[in-house]
Amino acid sequence: MSAATVPELPVPRKPVNRAACNFLRWAGAFVCVFAALYAFGMWLKASTEAESFSHNPTVSAIAYTDPVKSAITQKVDGAKSVLQASFLVFAVLWGVILAKKGEGKLLLGDWPELAMFFAANFCFLISWTYYLNYADSMAAIQSQADTSLNPDDPKEQVIPDYRTDIIGVLPDRQYTIFVLALAATGVTLLSAHLLKESPTWPAPTQSPSPG
Repeated sequence: MSAATVPELPVPRKPVNRAACNFLRWAGAFVCVFAALYAFGMWLKASTEAESFSHNPTVSAIAYTDPVKSAITQKVDGAKSVLQASFLVFAVLWGVILAKKGEGKLLLGDWPELAMFFAANFCFLISWTYYLNYADSMAAIQSQADTSLNPDDPKEQVIPDYRTDIIGVLPDRQYTIFVLALAATGVTLLSAHLLKESPTWPAPTQSPSPG
């Protein structure tokens, strides 16, 4: 005679600790706002450096050879790839809000998520300004190509050194702030859907004892 099958009991659920969830939401908002302020500080620093450099431009010249042309193209393409990735994430964030019913209220209905959302958007904007500045700088450098007056090679051209710190740091900062924007986007969505929207968490599963 086979033993009677014990029906599986439903997994009990317990209420979420709302105080802990709200604490995590506000903590996420604080981190995102701090990231946005950090990005703004980097942008102010770059603006100050650019203004100082414009009053005393000292850039050495380098030969405008084919390897240099290729290096410039690769660097601009790399910055453009980061720009395209940021456009994609930005479109996903706004696409979720516009396409999913109730998502706008979920993301923008309370202060923590609202702060995270605007911090993410602000970081995206700062990242884009870095790309524009870098692309403009590289285009300006190439437009200043001139003959080097080298008697051994009359056709040799030179350009300002694109590796100078004031220019070379721009794509690095663009990438750093893009990562901050990406992180802020993820924190915003997680906070809205996991910490704010979920009413309960499952309790640990317990196997029923045979009767």
